[in-house]
Amino acid sequence: MCITNAYEPGEDSVAQRIREEQEKVWAGLSKPSGWLYDSLEAHPQAPLSEEWAPFIVAQIRGDAVWLNVEDIVSEIQDGSKPVAGKRRMWFNQIVSAGDSLVTAAQWDGILQSGCFGDKRDLKAGDAIVLGFDGAKTDDATALVAIRISDNLIVPLGIWQNPDPSVAWHVPVEEVESEVHLAFKMFKVHAFFADTAYWESQIDGWSDAYREKLMIKASARSTVGFDMRGNKQKISQTTEAFVASIVDGRLKQNGHRLMRMHVLNTKRRTNTYGLWFGKETSESQRKIDGFAAGFLAYMALVALAESGKKIPKEYSRRLYQFN
Repeated sequence: MCITNAYEPGEDSVAQRIREEQEKVWAGLSKPSGWLYDSLEAHPQAPLSEEWAPFIVAQIRGDAVWLNVEDIVSEIQDGSKPVAGKRRMWFNQIVSAGDSLVTAAQWDGILQSGCFGDKRDLKAGDAIVLGFDGAKTDDATALVAIRISDNLIVPLGIWQNPDPSVAWHVPVEEVESEVHLAFKMFKVHAFFADTAYWESQIDGWSDAYREKLMIKASARSTVGFDMRGNKQKISQTTEAFVASIVDGRLKQNGHRLMRMHVLNTKRRTNTYGLWFGKETSESQRKIDGFAAGFLAYMALVALAESGKKIPKEYSRRLYQFN
């Protein structure tokens, strides 16, 4: 039995390992291992104010009635103590590490209500843009859509090794099938895909869908975009992508594995500004879902900046007059 407050990210504590394994179970990456996991956590935007704290603490402490709410509220109001520590200890919130690009509160704050948390949140015929970040063995591969009408981010597929101790290869045919299915089910108007490791497939997608896509991802390819170059453009877009999350212009559908990838993404900088990456190059905490979402956002911005109008759909009805 483990009874603990929310863990502090980055310490690699037992509590952190248990929670991250549980999140893999929720995301479908691992099978249940026998843990009975229960966690009462305050809403990411729960206020620390003297007016709200008593109610929130009373709810979060659950049946731990030995905790004195009045004393805890007084400690919360102590301005000399760090806010992150208060939230972790008394609101049971897992507060993102200081080098996180997007915090849990920011990502959870743009969750759109009424979603399934998977690709059912898109309807046949929706106008979308796509982003793709691929690998072949160790890293994950992700295909992410953004619906143009409401900026809802919906992962169409994230493929990741469920057991890092076992050799694994990305199911290339399954990934390709998901790409072709997206073009069949939805109206895809722009598609940006990182060219690393998937050059031949991306060339094929460019040839197959050149006439359907309204803009090109780069001067050399309709779909291919080189993430290893274009550092200035990527830095500028990273800042805009994060800002769109923070101010709520983008929405997300609650996809659990996407959430893990977003929260795994670390803040980096280069000569041009903001950048993103994994905590270390060998880390098993993957970020490819975030990278694919970023590329979809880049496609969304490029489509908007092109000035091209998305064709309107007109319904056809047959009327018979007697």
